[in-house]
Amino acid sequence: MIGDEDINPSTILELIDGIQRLGLSYHFEEDIRSALNRIMFAQRTNVRLEKGIHAIALYFRLCRQHGFEVSQGTKFKDHDGNFKQWLCEDVKGLLSLYEAPHLAFDGENILDEAKVFTTKHLKGIKGNIDTTLMQQIKHALELPFHYRMLRLEASWYIQAYSERRDANHLLLELSKLDFNMVQSKLQRELQQMSSSCRKGLTKVTALITTIDDVYDVYGSLDELELFTAAVERWDTNVVETQLHEVMLPSSLQHYLCKAFLVEAKWCFNKETPTFEAYLENAWRSVSGVAKLERGESANSILCHMKENGVSEQFAWKHISNFIDETWKKMNKDQHAILSVASVLPTAQPTTHHPTHPAHRSAALTVALSPI
Repeated sequence: MIGDEDINPSTILELIDGIQRLGLSYHFEEDIRSALNRIMFAQRTNVRLEKGIHAIALYFRLCRQHGFEVSQGTKFKDHDGNFKQWLCEDVKGLLSLYEAPHLAFDGENILDEAKVFTTKHLKGIKGNIDTTLMQQIKHALELPFHYRMLRLEASWYIQAYSERRDANHLLLELSKLDFNMVQSKLQRELQQMSSSCRKGLTKVTALITTIDDVYDVYGSLDELELFTAAVERWDTNVVETQLHEVMLPSSLQHYLCKAFLVEAKWCFNKETPTFEAYLENAWRSVSGVAKLERGESANSILCHMKENGVSEQFAWKHISNFIDETWKKMNKDQHAILSVASVLPTAQPTTHHPTHPAHRSAALTVALSPI
């Protein structure tokens, strides 16, 4: 069906979007690229999409997502440079226009404005709205599709899609079958965790977590400095004779210990570093906000608040903008490394909601709960 040239391009775009959200896109990668190529060629030869906001915004998002060159455009602005008010009357189109700016490049101000405009109006929607559509709006406002992990999104979207009156039942059944097959493979891999390779990886992960806790909780500053020096020299005599038993490592890269030690010094000295200094160290030692509950003195929010004398709300906004700008840079570069960039959303849910209990539930759903 994707390759059928007689089908309306808008219908093809919706089909591609549905296939992606249902977790099936890896089966149809060549078909999807071929279809988008065909639609893009038709656009350039004046065979235009429908004028509706939904089709145009969806076309932009899918093309950007798959590495095609497409401009931000000015189609939905009036002569005064404001977004046309009739856009607010098309809720489905407004939702599509909200999703599109999250693939913006640096300097695309129209897309920045579109994000603000659509977010404001989607949050303010009242009245008799289709239940399924309202569910999609809440889901998107929580975290846009571009920032989501595809496998986690599939587990949510399969249920939401099954409630739609226009659902393609063949596609729905295929998505359920695929989800359960992938889940079965994940379960087999979990059963193989006893293999030596997986045991080693598990030990390394557990060790890094333990060392992080050592720097946060167990060690005095003197002990931590000795420990870091021992790791740098890898002097096992110091390790065995002078340190607390919880600090006995098997192997660890010294740069990680040095980063943890910097954080420990901030904590012991009750020091809040500059935002820039925090970032320079945190990209090595980044962990969860649970550190605050254990006495950690520095995080990006607190650093920005103290350095600039602003409120917590303002600092959150600054960090959010910082993340948005970083996404724009990654969006720009992803054309060359699409397969690598697709892994980035694995971090985004914990960036937006770092301590949300749903993270564990979502992971268990993917690995253990069949559909």
